[in-house]
Amino acid sequence: MTRPDYNKAIKFSQMADAEGEIVGSLGTIYLTGGGFYRRPFTGIGSNSQFGWQEMVWKKTPNRGGTFAFTNINSIDVGLVARCEVVIPYNNIQDYMDLRKIVARERYFKALFFDVDEGQWVEREVYCTESSKNQLFILGQSLIGVRDITIKLAGTNRDVDQSEITVTYNLNGGTGNIPSKTGRKGFELTVANPNELNIIGPNNRPFDHWETRTTDNETMGEYHSGQETTVWNNMTLYAVWA
Repeated sequence: MTRPDYNKAIKFSQMADAEGEIVGSLGTIYLTGGGFYRRPFTGIGSNSQFGWQEMVWKKTPNRGGTFAFTNINSIDVGLVARCEVVIPYNNIQDYMDLRKIVARERYFKALFFDVDEGQWVEREVYCTESSKNQLFILGQSLIGVRDITIKLAGTNRDVDQSEITVTYNLNGGTGNIPSKTGRKGFELTVANPNELNIIGPNNRPFDHWETRTTDNETMGEYHSGQETTVWNNMTLYAVWA
């Protein structure tokens, strides 16, 4: 059995949403719709998928005569928010409130923890599936509902569609590499300074590019000619040997 690394754990109860408001535990999802604002639904099971970003292709890539993809870099792709939760038990009133939202609204807002982003996000979503396993009945009383599954997908109407830019920072080198602009999800071929007459500081040879955090710490590494899909504004810093 793999030993858990608690030092890298994310403390959900200490994380805030986009407005800076502290959000509750991982075992809660907040829904806005059906006459409710951020209505909390608690008791989400640990077997839930929670939230993530799923890459969706606008159309299926084509294969050529050698079965290699011929247009894979020219097809638009996008990220669609997904969220799947399993609630082992809801009292009947909570379940009725949940149904007012997921089964009566074309779309609504959901605040949930996104595992890909590592933070709480609020997205406009619609319900792709809502199911229950069993009603909990005692005598003549309907007490609650067991094993509820809710699957949500983003409408993407709330996604920022503005263009994004990749900028090259020569980090002491001499010359110029034009920035690259496109829609989120465009494919970038990383520039090769050796082919663009870029001169390194003190004539040092080029090694690779890197992305950095706001604290100037190395975040990612890229090499000349590498192809990568870009989702956000990015600055590539030259690293000289």
